[in-house]
Amino acid sequence: GAIVDLADLEDDLRDAWEHELHKTERRQLVELLFEAAGRGLKISILSGDVHVSAAFRMSRGSSVIYQLTSSAITYNLALPMGWALGAGVVDEGESPDGYHFKRLALYTERNYALITVDAPQGKVEFQLYGPQSVSHPWGATEDLPVTHSMMKLELDFKV
Repeated sequence: GAIVDLADLEDDLRDAWEHELHKTERRQLVELLFEAAGRGLKISILSGDVHVSAAFRMSRGSSVIYQLTSSAITYNLALPMGWALGAGVVDEGESPDGYHFKRLALYTERNYALITVDAPQGKVEFQLYGPQSVSHPWGATEDLPVTHSMMKLELDFKV
């Protein structure tokens, strides 16, 4: 469509795992990941250098998988394009591959992610960092340093 042409995103969309060209491979990969999760492995799909960042929780039966994405650090999409890409993804539903998904986070500005794994405690955290401003009640706006995370998500692998 016009948005894809305008932003020159056709090649990016063809690379996405949701593209029709990758249907068979995606289904095989998702099946293998859910089989591994069913055996008790904690599975997270990590990706980055895309136009928006997001966190999704996917579940099938008693198995849970996370898809965690950060954006490019130095390249930022125009805000309307980021919003359009973010709005194009449903917040929650069932996939054609037979799993339930729920979007837990979406951020359209450039950012980076940190993942902390505490194996002995069985804890995993996903945090996004990037430019952000805070508005105060008296009208002042303060830019926070990038050392403040915008989002912190503790991954829960239980259904």
